[in-house]
Amino acid sequence: MTDVPGPSREPARLHALGDLLRRELPLSGPLGVELRRWDEGGLEVWAPDEPNRNVQGNLFGGSLAAVALLAGWGLVRLELQHRGIEADVVVQDGTLRFERPVRAAMRAVALHPPAEAWDRFLRAIRDRGRGRIALRVELTPDPADPPEAAVVMEARYVATMPPH
Repeated sequence: MTDVPGPSREPARLHALGDLLRRELPLSGPLGVELRRWDEGGLEVWAPDEPNRNVQGNLFGGSLAAVALLAGWGLVRLELQHRGIEADVVVQDGTLRFERPVRAAMRAVALHPPAEAWDRFLRAIRDRGRGRIALRVELTPDPADPPEAAVVMEARYVATMPPH
């Protein structure tokens, strides 16, 4: 069975990922992205409403998409590092469903897929140097009212071992 992080596991790794986002992914700064937690529920990313509003007063769809993509990318990266695997991670494809407008700060949670999916993904990386994994990211306003996801992203991420 795959090892899934516990409630307070590896806060230093989460902090390091936040530093990487600010340093290497310049869009995360203007979006106001904060990594809030990484545990058995997945990776939670938060962003404020003010810099992300559109002309209608809702959060801009591009901001919602960017935060969702970052949450998924971050979860894959953290899980690989947790297992001692340094791989390049990119998004392959994805879809977004906008169920209703978001008018407050956003909370995106990249959810852990089933343990079998992680196992297949890790086996593919070990055996072929490349693996794919599908993730679901749910975005809700923060505070959430109603608590159901306002935006749902389904995306596939690819991890590739760097050349030696």
